[in-house]
Amino acid sequence: MEWVSLAVFIGIIFFLIKRRSNKKSLSEAISPIVTAHADSTKKPASQKTHLPRKHLCSDDKKYLNFDKIDEKISNEQFRPALRQLDGFLPVPETDEDFFINAVEECFYGLANGKKPQAALALYDELREKSAAFAAVTEDGPTGEMVSSFAECLDNSLPSKGKAAAAVAIARADHPLVAALRSTAPHKLVEFLDTIAEEVFDDWASGDLPDIPDAELLEKFCTLLEERTSPEALEAEFAAIVQAKADAPLPEGNTLRVQSRSTRGRFYDLNLDELTCTCQDWQEKRTTQPKTMPGRLCKHLLSAVLDKPDILPPHLAQFYALFEPVAREGRGMPVPSPRLSVCYGVRDNGTPFVLTHEPGSPWANVIVQGQRYGYNAEEDRWSYQRVPEDAAFWKKKLAELG
Repeated sequence: MEWVSLAVFIGIIFFLIKRRSNKKSLSEAISPIVTAHADSTKKPASQKTHLPRKHLCSDDKKYLNFDKIDEKISNEQFRPALRQLDGFLPVPETDEDFFINAVEECFYGLANGKKPQAALALYDELREKSAAFAAVTEDGPTGEMVSSFAECLDNSLPSKGKAAAAVAIARADHPLVAALRSTAPHKLVEFLDTIAEEVFDDWASGDLPDIPDAELLEKFCTLLEERTSPEALEAEFAAIVQAKADAPLPEGNTLRVQSRSTRGRFYDLNLDELTCTCQDWQEKRTTQPKTMPGRLCKHLLSAVLDKPDILPPHLAQFYALFEPVAREGRGMPVPSPRLSVCYGVRDNGTPFVLTHEPGSPWANVIVQGQRYGYNAEEDRWSYQRVPEDAAFWKKKLAELG
């Protein structure tokens, strides 16, 4: 009997280990869904999804076998995978995440390459025919499903009736569109902007003013619905930009600069306090003292290069570092948990800055108007460009960690 008990015990342990490995395999099979625009960090919000309680159970003895699901998803047999998932309800609480991920991956696979209207129809069809899909989307589409739909907006619409079809999609009373409209309306704006360029010969996409996405969305819908000349909308955009440029400046030694990437977006600089209203300065540099170069975002850096007399004496000694960094379109390196930074001045008066990302073998030296990269593990300088007194810099970088 002791041998039988031991064999049963070993068998249970083996089963649990195998089950855990199956779950890991499924999670790895689910491909990441990238939706952010190349020039944007925005993406549809993706909060953790939970199944409604009625679709869950606490039966620890009910184990879901994801082997065949994993295999079907890997072989792009998404509808058979959904049919098998239908039979898994109610889902043990310990398997909730894997169940949801599998349903999301099935939708992504089925929607991939479809035109937007087809993706919306697919969602409605699966809601009706798949119990698993209906359970996961009972409270609305998941963030990954919204991301999948957002990718479908990049697929071309038929030429005939293109403008009307695009407006119908943007204004659709559909859960996927509503979720995208509330979490990432810029995706719909980019979609309509592209359609306008295809419909109107004299419209160039991508040059939009910095106004709320909801306003832009409505203006594009009106333009495409009425099929009028886009000249009036372009004139309206130009007026919006000019009004922002002409707005009164805050008191003090201030300067207004225009964003190079977003039309109609302006930043106000205070040259006495060395402050800027840009996101980079507001999020990373507010705690940097005025005496440290890390206070300078790329807008302030450009300003002080034009007006070096505004610099406090302690900051002025680093002036030689500013031009090579500004040339790269960046602000001065600022210390953070993800970047170690050391500013200094050598005995001969030469300023320098050292930077290193924890975990990376590479580090940088900026000195005498040049940036040099050094790999400590391989003991070599990038592109064989070696700074003067290389041994000194190796030692300093080692101290930086």
